[in-house]
Amino acid sequence: MRRRELRCAISLSWLLLQTASLRPPRREVCRGLIAGSSLASLPASAVPRYTDRVARSGGPGAATLETVEGPGTDGRAYGLLSLPDGARCLLASAAPSLTFDGDRGNVLAGQAVEVAVTVGCGSMRDPDDWEGLAHLAEHVTLASAAGVRLTEWVDEREGEVNGFTEEERTTFTFQLGRPDEPRGEAEEAADVSQLCALVADLFDCWRASPLPADEAVVREEIRRVDAELEATRTDPSKSLIECGQYKARANPASRWARLARGSKATLPAARVPAICRAVDELRTSGYTPLSISLAIVSPLPLSLSAAIATDAFRRRAPLLRPAPRPPRRGPPPFGAGWDASPCVVERPGRYPCLTVGWCVPVDDPVAAARCKPLAVLGHALTSPHAGSASDVLRTAGIAPLSAELEPCLTARAVSSAEGWALWELSLLMNPGAERRWREARDVLISAVGVASRGVPAHLAAEAKSLALLGWRYSSRAPSAIELSRDLQDEPSPPLALLTGHTFVGDAQTVADAATDAARRALSFSEAVVTLYCPSLDGLGPLAQLGPLLQPSAYAQQWGEIGSSLR
Repeated sequence: MRRRELRCAISLSWLLLQTASLRPPRREVCRGLIAGSSLASLPASAVPRYTDRVARSGGPGAATLETVEGPGTDGRAYGLLSLPDGARCLLASAAPSLTFDGDRGNVLAGQAVEVAVTVGCGSMRDPDDWEGLAHLAEHVTLASAAGVRLTEWVDEREGEVNGFTEEERTTFTFQLGRPDEPRGEAEEAADVSQLCALVADLFDCWRASPLPADEAVVREEIRRVDAELEATRTDPSKSLIECGQYKARANPASRWARLARGSKATLPAARVPAICRAVDELRTSGYTPLSISLAIVSPLPLSLSAAIATDAFRRRAPLLRPAPRPPRRGPPPFGAGWDASPCVVERPGRYPCLTVGWCVPVDDPVAAARCKPLAVLGHALTSPHAGSASDVLRTAGIAPLSAELEPCLTARAVSSAEGWALWELSLLMNPGAERRWREARDVLISAVGVASRGVPAHLAAEAKSLALLGWRYSSRAPSAIELSRDLQDEPSPPLALLTGHTFVGDAQTVADAATDAARRALSFSEAVVTLYCPSLDGLGPLAQLGPLLQPSAYAQQWGEIGSSLR
């Protein structure tokens, strides 16, 4: 008890010290932000002079700064900056934190400055002739002259520069080294200002005149892209093995079938001039302010961060607003007449694992981001109550009672792109239970069938409560990468931070969305079944699983046992 009381006393003392150390105007601003007020509603004396700079920076189309509700427990204030050119930036003001140093004991450590830029352009935008072009464009952007200057400047401050390409977005992240102790506001502001200026110079959409891709740079980056692909083939990660088995069985007419990482075969060196032009066209059409979301995490107050970002990302070229691209739904990646037979995959590990995946159509990405129907459906199916799917599988001896404190049954959305979401149930099986995969598969498919008759509102309310608790009391604050990615999915400023981590809507609305997802999963595509085994030795005929069987005895059994879900 003494140790716990001491920790509480230290935390309380630190909070009081933080509040007492704030100058009166800053303290009023912080209180206003916590209360959810806007800067305009505060007394004039409480608003720092930087707010005027933000208001005047864009003339009639001035940048605007709106406060956004955060968890309230991470010591941060959040604001959404809307730039005149259409780009949006989520700002996080993080106060210095109390950390433990082995040599010095408890010390005040400053917040590392992070900037993340997410572009709504990913591998699904690859032209038919150039698979991997979006990945190459990411490499070329960071390897350009502006990218080299930025990387060198960040390296001098013991920071890190990185980028990664997904199906429908590309994210660049820039992080400075964490200072050992708090620094002055002017020093922090100088670093944030310089970092934002270098980041703005990295993208053609904020330059006075776009710079064409250099052939020598493109040639070198093709070699690096190819080397990355070879490295993943030699030593693939668990996630890449799972991704690869889905892509190997996808409909060839769908872009989902592409690995989309690029190689010397898909991006031949002999056609570098044409590839350079394709990279320029991709960045011109995809790397636009309207498709870009930014996030800046720093110890600076929101108004100062907003002024710096507005100055850095003010366009120096005429704004060309491209015509909005209508949402495009490609052909179904699986099912719909395309043969995706069950398969066995050898993967190192202690436990065999069975996954059953479905493709679910996504008509409204914004509504899906808010209601998260697949997350609610997963919660309903994986809850370990009596009579649940995991309970049935454990009772039958197929699933272990415990696996290193991990649940035996989990659900997740593998990917979402081109109007489809790939969602799967994953079951850890007892060693030696591989031959009972059909029984396990039937239980999982039957469970989804029960959910399609109606996900109870109380399970949706439970999922909402757990998500809200996880958001409010997370072990860490969201990173700049997470903030910029979440901003891509949410157009409403008040919900810009909330929807990335929890649900929006009443329990019945969320439950109805989950029910609809279960129905559409069963009606639009067949299940894609994969069995992962630590070793294929001695399995014999199991290596050819044969066609997918329809749920049989377990379907009727689940209809009785699963009555508690209704």
